[in-house]
Amino acid sequence: MRVDGVAVSAELRRRRLGRPAFAARVARAQDTTWIPCSGGDLHDAPKDLLVLAALSLARSANQPQPWIAEPPADRSDRLA
Repeated sequence: MRVDGVAVSAELRRRRLGRPAFAARVARAQDTTWIPCSGGDLHDAPKDLLVLAALSLARSANQPQPWIAEPPADRSDRLA
């Protein structure tokens, strides 16, 4: 089933997995992820898969957004 960061964060908090700051970072993720679980309910997902999905979402929350332009790196000192 496809879930977003808010749903995964809520399940982390419900199961008391990880630190509260980690759950907050997962909640800020803009992406969704897929978690295989029987019955189509996030409560049935294995703990290991839930944590892996949370790590994936937390990592995506730290990535720069593609629509925000970043200035190019100044490499003039490397050319000399």
